[in-house]
Amino acid sequence: MISDGEEVEKIPEMKNLILDTGLTKKELKQRKVEIGTFLELEDDMSYLGCKDVIAGKALDDRVGCYILLELARRLKNSKASIDFVFTVQEEIGLYGSKTSIYEIEPDWALAVDVTSADDSERHYHETTKQLGNGPCITVKDSKMISNVCIDSWLKEIAKKKKIPFQLDISETGTTDALSISMAKGGIPTAVVGVAVRNLHTGFGIANLKDIENCVKLLVGLLRNPPKKCIV
Repeated sequence: MISDGEEVEKIPEMKNLILDTGLTKKELKQRKVEIGTFLELEDDMSYLGCKDVIAGKALDDRVGCYILLELARRLKNSKASIDFVFTVQEEIGLYGSKTSIYEIEPDWALAVDVTSADDSERHYHETTKQLGNGPCITVKDSKMISNVCIDSWLKEIAKKKKIPFQLDISETGTTDALSISMAKGGIPTAVVGVAVRNLHTGFGIANLKDIENCVKLLVGLLRNPPKKCIV
């Protein structure tokens, strides 16, 4: 099964179920976890195996909200003109971004969101998004191509500060960046965020190091943000 939040049309068989503990086989063995070990389900936020991997509901987009709050805290003394927007109804039509963009009128914009981790699939490839491999910089999704100029800023900062990052190319889904990019004649827009397993389910899984590195990446960009960008 693919842990990406797709609706289940058929009850899965035992062989198709995956229990994600956040641990390796060796780490499980050290904790005396073996075939037949009993477990119980929880719906509160919790750690999976170690303090780096968290699980909980609505990580899309509680993760993005946390990143914005942490950015506002770390950049509170910045003299740059930065607007932090917590939009509504992204999932049903990108409505919040469509209205707020006319109030703010930005020179350029970044959507801070999450993307689906596909590292539980059997076959890895170059575009596989994995937990723990750093924040994801979107190249394209199903509806838009990110602004190349902003993406290049993010990659340059990541390399300069030695922050691991992943490039996200997807044929499904989109974000508030789509409506922002098409507003008022076109606004340079890109997307950055973290990979989450079980996206759009009641029990998402994310890596705290990815979240912290995403904050560091955006602090590096916004502490002295460039003023102009090519559409």
